[in-house]
Amino acid sequence: MLRWKGDAFEDISKGLESIEKQIAFDLEDIDGDGRKEIVILSDKGIEIYGYTLTGWMKKGNYNLSETERLGVYDLRVRRDRDGSSIIVYNQGGENPAFKRGIRAFRVR
Repeated sequence: MLRWKGDAFEDISKGLESIEKQIAFDLEDIDGDGRKEIVILSDKGIEIYGYTLTGWMKKGNYNLSETERLGVYDLRVRRDRDGSSIIVYNQGGENPAFKRGIRAFRVR
């Protein structure tokens, strides 16, 4: 992950090295502090990381079974009008066996 520093990019991926098999991700302000968190669907489930001066720090996670992760290829996060965040992912991979629709989670 790179951040623009005005005349060059800075690598700010420190803290994300432990995520071995990421499937999909999105950026959104989950906690309403004005800074975006990275929401990752990995081989373990949904993980949320916030950026600090020392790198990315895990803020939360929700474990998902292998069945709940199979065929996932897209993840989106958006803030709802009530202030909560909605995490949505698509289980519709090209393999017909994976076409199980859309899953959605609310983060409060």
